[in-house]
Amino acid sequence: MGAISTVLIIWGLIVYIFYEAIDRILNLDSFTINGEVMLICACIGLAFNVTNLVILNYCFNEEEEEEEEQSGSRKKEDLNVRAAIIHLIGDGVQAVGVLIAAILIYINPEWKIADPITAFVFTVIVLGVTIPVFIDCVNMLLESAPGDIDMVDLYNSLHELECVEEVHDFHCWNLSGDKIAFTAHITTT
Repeated sequence: MGAISTVLIIWGLIVYIFYEAIDRILNLDSFTINGEVMLICACIGLAFNVTNLVILNYCFNEEEEEEEEQSGSRKKEDLNVRAAIIHLIGDGVQAVGVLIAAILIYINPEWKIADPITAFVFTVIVLGVTIPVFIDCVNMLLESAPGDIDMVDLYNSLHELECVEEVHDFHCWNLSGDKIAFTAHITTT
């Protein structure tokens, strides 16, 4: 639920950023941008995002290695961590875009249209990377069948066992990123 909340918050921010970018393009003469302040803020934002990404990646890998040592198997990527990493990558991409726009505006203040153009590019990129996370979250909430298991093959494999006469009431679904549930009524000989 945390991952889907993160994606929805990001989409809300994207709508706001998109609206503001349109407003700035329509009213290009009504605002000024201090390229130096924008440049400093972009550098600070990029530094914080890179630091957060390194820390999150380090902590997640440490936790994953401990679980691998204890269980002998690797855990599938957690949707919440995936959503957080995508959020940080999106912020980092935005910071790089703002940095480029800031340099352009610093060189020539008349190029302030670079600011809303950066916002448009950012909204498209972030929307593109958050849609797959949202789909995975919805599939998990709906307890959809796991995409990496061929249900027909699984059903046929069970049915082909010598001791199995009949397989019915066959169900397989995701409980979480690393837990799958399976039930079936199997008549044996």
